[in-house]
Amino acid sequence: MDEGGEGSATRTKRSSCPINHAVELLGDQWSLLVLRDMAMLEHRTFRSLLTGSQEGISPSTLSNRLRSLENLGLIERAPVPIGHQGRYTLTEDGVALVPLLFELARAGSFLDPSTEATAPGVEDLYGDSEGIAAFTESIRAREEALRNTPIGPGTD
Repeated sequence: MDEGGEGSATRTKRSSCPINHAVELLGDQWSLLVLRDMAMLEHRTFRSLLTGSQEGISPSTLSNRLRSLENLGLIERAPVPIGHQGRYTLTEDGVALVPLLFELARAGSFLDPSTEATAPGVEDLYGDSEGIAAFTESIRAREEALRNTPIGPGTD
């Protein structure tokens, strides 16, 4: 069924429904959480994504998810000199999914009011389209600045 490999946007679709296609591409239990940790908690390296995940992702699963998200064009890994950790950033397409993360958080909070927001203050934005748009713009600017910052001695 997966003609284009794991995480490929060219896999065979079960239907032409865009919701179905999004679930096929991002519906595993980890991809959206990795995007959340990058967007909301600013985790950038493999190590910080691994140790900062409150859900306890395994190294092999994280490696697979990062590769899949990179193949989908949602994140990119900065080239790094030997001896430095790789740094991941959200691409423009990855940033475009930030409002979806807020909607999923709002749905999770609605379905189980005992849940807590991942990052301080973000629950105040649930349902606030203007606030989410401003937050998304701040992430866009941050990610662009990171993509334009080289990794090397004295920069990480």
